[in-house]
Amino acid sequence: MNDIQFPTNQEIELSGRHGVVRYTQGNIVFVEFGKNNFQHFDRQRLIDAVNDHQLKFIDKSVEVRCFASLTDKQEKEGERRLAYCEAFDCLANYSAGDEAEGKLIEVYEAIKSVHPKKPSLKTIGNWLRVWRSHGKDINLQVVTSKAGGHRMSFEMEELVKSAINKHYLKTHRPTKAEAYIKLKNTYKTKIKQFLGQKLPCLRTFERYIEFSLPKYEVDLKRYGKKHANMENRVAAEMYNVLQPLELAEMDGAEFNIGLLNDDGSFAGKVTIFAIIDVFTRCILGYTVQVGAVKESAAAVIHTLSHSMRSKKDPHKYPMGGIALNYAFDNGPGFQAKMTKNFLNNLDVEYTYCRSRRATEKPFIERFWGTARTKFFSKCSGYLGKRKSEIIPEKTIKQAAKLTVHQFMVMWDDYVQNVYHHNPHSMINNWTPAEMWEEHAESDAIITMSDHDERLKLRGIAKELTCSINSGVQHRRQRFHSDELAALVRQEVKNTGKNKLKLGVLIDYFDASALTVIDSSGALINVPNVNKTIKLDTGFAELKALIKQRQDEEFPEPISEIKANNIIKKHRKNGTVVPQDSLIAEKCMTESEPEDEVNIDSPLESTTRGNNYDSEDFTDEYEED
Repeated sequence: MNDIQFPTNQEIELSGRHGVVRYTQGNIVFVEFGKNNFQHFDRQRLIDAVNDHQLKFIDKSVEVRCFASLTDKQEKEGERRLAYCEAFDCLANYSAGDEAEGKLIEVYEAIKSVHPKKPSLKTIGNWLRVWRSHGKDINLQVVTSKAGGHRMSFEMEELVKSAINKHYLKTHRPTKAEAYIKLKNTYKTKIKQFLGQKLPCLRTFERYIEFSLPKYEVDLKRYGKKHANMENRVAAEMYNVLQPLELAEMDGAEFNIGLLNDDGSFAGKVTIFAIIDVFTRCILGYTVQVGAVKESAAAVIHTLSHSMRSKKDPHKYPMGGIALNYAFDNGPGFQAKMTKNFLNNLDVEYTYCRSRRATEKPFIERFWGTARTKFFSKCSGYLGKRKSEIIPEKTIKQAAKLTVHQFMVMWDDYVQNVYHHNPHSMINNWTPAEMWEEHAESDAIITMSDHDERLKLRGIAKELTCSINSGVQHRRQRFHSDELAALVRQEVKNTGKNKLKLGVLIDYFDASALTVIDSSGALINVPNVNKTIKLDTGFAELKALIKQRQDEEFPEPISEIKANNIIKKHRKNGTVVPQDSLIAEKCMTESEPEDEVNIDSPLESTTRGNNYDSEDFTDEYEED
């Protein structure tokens, strides 16, 4: 192993000391240990240290950047730059020379009909360097702004949906422009119903079709079932699973049980997301969602990260790791761009099952059935599985008995101590815990550390105000760090302000930290200033601790009329009122000088008695 290289800025660990290779000159390697502490080593000596396992190379942390979507203009520019970058990537000298000039002409002639603008070699060189530094992701250098959503009213959105179903989702595949013309005609006939509301423009109509409609449903109605299954990579066949973490299934289920906050107020209905390992039947991770009615990317991403991280007690709950393949439900939380962005950074394969096809993910569906029978049926306030009609929320609220924290303790205990340690008939009466212990090899399981850069990709994107002094606040929690303060200080430099709005990624099931996105797309992890909040503690759990109060519970200041009535009552009872003594003392001050005070005067004894003790008078008055 004499061909080991020591590149500049390579981080190393030598006999327990952390250092950085600054430069190499011949057979001498200069290493910096700490600030301005340089030492030089013979290159062969360092190679021997590597062979003796005394020197380790430290990999640089992976920078994860995030952009939710691209505009058509950005996508077109990305295609243009990518064509040149891929062509010039194999050239040794891409900044000058006949070879570089020839390659430029070759690429330009191939794409000039779509991209007529011809770049210079210097521009291509800049693109290429940035492209390589970003892991050959061209999107990170072309994104300047993110595409927005729509602001249609409910009635207008219903009109748009109706037009899409009638005029766009057809087998003869009409264009979006044709469907939009039909929408305009319908709007004109019903314009009185939409008084004061403008019809969305064509671009908004196109974005609605692209981002708000399930892709599988669009492909199914326009191209047929065969094309839709192929295009959306439907999980129609089961894999022949031979080892743990080869295939995992994930789904979310809503249960007819309501939970209470600690003060007795209603917290909401329960939805649980879980991931099951098909080979061992172990639950790799789960998330309990309370109160929310919609399936969110935040819940999906948190469940994935929980299944991939080492648990708080590895001896009690050792199951976890990154699976090779995932089978997901076809809901909006699983199809969300943030979810796909998170999975793409993991380099795993994933497929989507068709809507309402439980047979395509039978193992997680079987787990929900077992949980209803073995766990929920024994919980106070559980109203059973919905059969035909939806159980009203009012009924669920009236039946609620358990608090959020009681349910969390019971659910954790069921998964970790009951389900994992009960024999399963489909794995020859082994328990899931026994299967994991027998077949899961620790050195072959890849997990994510709590500080993995990919965990910064949280599910909910918002724009919040970030301040130099107070950081960023969300749902009664405050998050701040020196890195965030430095970022805000740099962004507001020379503006006279101390705060600005930045993109923030939030995981509602982990209030210990959030992620701030800077102007370049880099992700910054910002912890909660309350250090007692542990990882995986959700905002709903923290809210359950807050006492809910009504305004009428609190006292209010008395009115002037009530104050006058109190004074009249005191005077009637002969009680001295401070107002009377102050008025009397003021009259005395105006009429009698202080050196002519008559101690025997009844008025003086009344007005002064409240302000002086007996010790304040001289001895001669005491003798008299």
